[in-house]
Amino acid sequence: MEQSQNNNLPKIIILGMEENSDGKTNVEFEVCDEFIDYAKFELQKEELTSEELGDYVSEIIHKSLNKEDGYDIMKTFKENIKTNIDK
Repeated sequence: MEQSQNNNLPKIIILGMEENSDGKTNVEFEVCDEFIDYAKFELQKEELTSEELGDYVSEIIHKSLNKEDGYDIMKTFKENIKTNIDK
């Protein structure tokens, strides 16, 4: 984890997305230390499991896509030949 560099907002960086055979989408992501602290505060937990963090990130992504509760997505796409997100 690292400190976020821009405007002190907690960040989720989506590294890749892949659809499973069951139709669900797996999202590979990175978060900064501030995001983890924010998630712990919001979920009122001392520590988070990977599953809890993943569920929380999924919830935030959905809220961001729908522009709910003040969340939004800042798109800064970079070409990445390791994923097939645009195919």
